[in-house]
Amino acid sequence: MNRILCFLFTAMLCAAAAEPTSKTNANLQKILKRFPAADANKDGILTLPEAKAFQKLRREREANRPVLKPTQTDIAYGAHARHKLDLWLTERDGPTPLLICIHGGGFRAGDKSSYHRQVNLIKRMHAAGISVAAINYRYTEGGKNPLPIAMHDAGRALQFLGRSDRGVAHNRPYAGGYVLDRHGRPGLGINALQLEVCRTLYLDARLAGTSARLPGVARLIAELVRTLADEVLPDRRDYGLPLAAE
Repeated sequence: MNRILCFLFTAMLCAAAAEPTSKTNANLQKILKRFPAADANKDGILTLPEAKAFQKLRREREANRPVLKPTQTDIAYGAHARHKLDLWLTERDGPTPLLICIHGGGFRAGDKSSYHRQVNLIKRMHAAGISVAAINYRYTEGGKNPLPIAMHDAGRALQFLGRSDRGVAHNRPYAGGYVLDRHGRPGLGINALQLEVCRTLYLDARLAGTSARLPGVARLIAELVRTLADEVLPDRRDYGLPLAAE
């Protein structure tokens, strides 16, 4: 019996010693670098239990964030059950620009309802006279709906909004479009996104110099980038993926 207890105790010590920490695990190192608060005991080393506890806390905070209900919910843009979108319309007369948000989840999970908690983003868009839409698309479902079906769904939503007088247009060719055509390779897992900003939003009437609106537009774009980063990189982990900006 003593030998058995000794063996079990030794096995437990070995298991504890083998537990990954930020000293031995690259992902934990990245989490610690981006989120120093995850190190609960402030010893400079992030353990797996600390990382899990921090992730749980972030999820709880996310669940408790305020919600901004859409102006219109579950608008059907196609025949499939996932062909639905939500709209947050800004209160302005006539057509307005429209930001279309497509949720993350690796084409296997996620939902447009995640944008119901992006209160700051939507309010900043509205302050700039921009309406917001969030769409769902078909999951791949293990190959049942292979890519690029999800991309086609996004295109369908864009066409639907354009036909519905939402002030949406997919303009081609457009300045800088070669960046997407050259660098985007969805089939290889390399996705590219280009955001166009109308110069009238941040330049003066002659388009010769900056206007007083520039700081607000800069804050708006920064908030958009942070929101997209949260969608593309859950928990701000980059999983070793290369990032580039041009």
